[in-house]
Amino acid sequence: MIRLHRGLTKDIYLPIAASVAAVEGTLMAFSSGTLIIATATTAPSTIIGVLRKTIKTTDSDYASAKFVPVQVPVEHYVEWEMDVVTGTLVVGDVGLYCDITTASASTIPSTCGVNRDGSTYDVVQISRFVSTTKAIVFLNTGIYGCGVIGA
Repeated sequence: MIRLHRGLTKDIYLPIAASVAAVEGTLMAFSSGTLIIATATTAPSTIIGVLRKTIKTTDSDYASAKFVPVQVPVEHYVEWEMDVVTGTLVVGDVGLYCDITTASASTIPSTCGVNRDGSTYDVVQISRFVSTTKAIVFLNTGIYGCGVIGA
């Protein structure tokens, strides 16, 4: 789960291919001109923001290409609240860069979270310790993720 904690964002409508199911609160990335669900191995430079609307297989327009709302940061240090899904967060992890886990398209809320044990793609930077299973993070995505090894 990823949710805005503090900072400036805006919702923009971006294209998503037909027959893609995803839940609100999922990190989204660009691939071949449309949105895809960001996974543990998605290059940070392609991640654009957080999906603002659940897309179900039962939706009347599910089989059609469409535009969907995506919450995008408009400044670099926007803070997001994320669950720590893999590993255990400790206070000393503030400042640490971590990977994300792969989201499940059918789990509400989204299962995308912080992978405390991974640091290949460095999609998030821990900015605040909330608990062993929750963190406030900065997203190291878009232009800021261009220098990351996985990009």
